[in-house]
Amino acid sequence: MVKPLSAPTLAAVISQTNKRVLLIDCDMRKGYTHELLGTNNVNGLSEILIGQGDITTAAKPTSIAKFDLIPRGQVPQILLNC
Repeated sequence: MVKPLSAPTLAAVISQTNKRVLLIDCDMRKGYTHELLGTNNVNGLSEILIGQGDITTAAKPTSIAKFDLIPRGQVPQILLNC
């Protein structure tokens, strides 16, 4: 498992090699990658999973070129009970 701070760092390094990177924050309980990267947490992975969002609107650009993030989104209780 990649530690939370390692994944954004690795993604940033890869994006600097002129490759496009999409990082997906799957930590439904304590996800905070959106805070580290300065994006909002609206319309993220949780909305995609419950059918209220899609990947095209969930992917958010970061301040780093070629590096996008899908944040965890707002977590409905039903996902936490799975």
